Amino acid sequence: MIMTESVTFGITGLGIISALGKSASMISRKLLSGNSAVSKFAFQAGAPELTVARIQPTVKTITPNRWPISRATALALEATRTLSSQNGTPAEPDPRLGLIHATAYGSLQSLLNYQSDLRRFGINRASPMQFPNTILHAAASFLSVSMGAAAFNITLSSEGLSGLDAIETACQLIMTGAADRVAVVTSEELSPELIPILETSDELDWRTPDPFGAKRAGYVPGEAAVAMMLEPVEQARAAGRKVYALLRGCSGFSSGPQTAETCEQALRKALDEAQLAPAEVGCVMASANGSQHDAAEADGIAATFGESVPVTSVKAAFGECAASGALLSIAAAIFCAGVGYYPPTIGRSKYDRELKPIQLLRAKSKARNPIFMVNAFSRNSGGSQIWQFMQKQGRA
Repeated sequence: MIMTESVTFGITGLGIISALGKSASMISRKLLSGNSAVSKFAFQAGAPELTVARIQPTVKTITPNRWPISRATALALEATRTLSSQNGTPAEPDPRLGLIHATAYGSLQSLLNYQSDLRRFGINRASPMQFPNTILHAAASFLSVSMGAAAFNITLSSEGLSGLDAIETACQLIMTGAADRVAVVTSEELSPELIPILETSDELDWRTPDPFGAKRAGYVPGEAAVAMMLEPVEQARAAGRKVYALLRGCSGFSSGPQTAETCEQALRKALDEAQLAPAEVGCVMASANGSQHDAAEADGIAATFGESVPVTSVKAAFGECAASGALLSIAAAIFCAGVGYYPPTIGRSKYDRELKPIQLLRAKSKARNPIFMVNAFSRNSGGSQIWQFMQKQGRA
């Protein structure tokens, strides 16, 4: 948990590339209309079609200097374009700018392809230019060069909590004086190699996802990249920079099994740090993705908020994007609330009445309260953050 009494942090840059699009207007329009990016996709000729949320058209996987990079890195670089005027060309080093890249899967396809080439052709035929893509930290290195982030570059990988972990780590490093601003970037790619791995350990469902629904049977994987610039609000105000949202409180990590108690503990810790009562939250952006674990989250939310606070999830629209999931929720809340609403939860069945009752949004709802909570829920931990989107054109 971070202490924010003396420093208020805000998002002063926001970039996203997802299966729903990458502009705020497009994403908010589709979310508020109840659209989903989940569709059938054949990863390669002759392969069976799978239901996923994949970005199309494919982002180019060659940087301007022709160095080959992985798809996950390409998505991350694309998301950062709005944070920098360099448009992909290396920026001048900024010793006060830091970078954190968060991912659950990394560049898995590049790693497995390189290992396959080694087995087939031997070490002398494997391309040394492809080798950097086999290292989890490669994306952070490419991103820091592209943006000129010379204070530090860090890679975090903590499953579905990676994005929230990166935000809290960024705030802590700014408070210690390690940087003035930190770019937090998440990225996940879908590949033929990833799907079998997910199938062996998770609940995948090749139909439309059904968060909190009575007929939910698993999640649909997706891919996305999100980039956020974090800095103290007073610093942003002095520089005349736009502030999209303020960070009001963080829970840190609540380690433990994926239970209602773990979820409730994270929610209440964030409320305590923000010094807010549950009724003061305008909406909960839940982690629910259509798996059976939605039950524990619903019960944790019900124990904390009852039926008094609206709850929604955007993972049926974006797919389950692992490390990018929580940041997609933050971006979705900011984009949709910017036009006056919180987005609905898409589903194919009614709310599961075997769960404790919550106020689940099945239609868009007026964003009368600018404070929203984002929840992340993983197999071994949970985490929550409370944000306040900025009205009046996002100025602090």
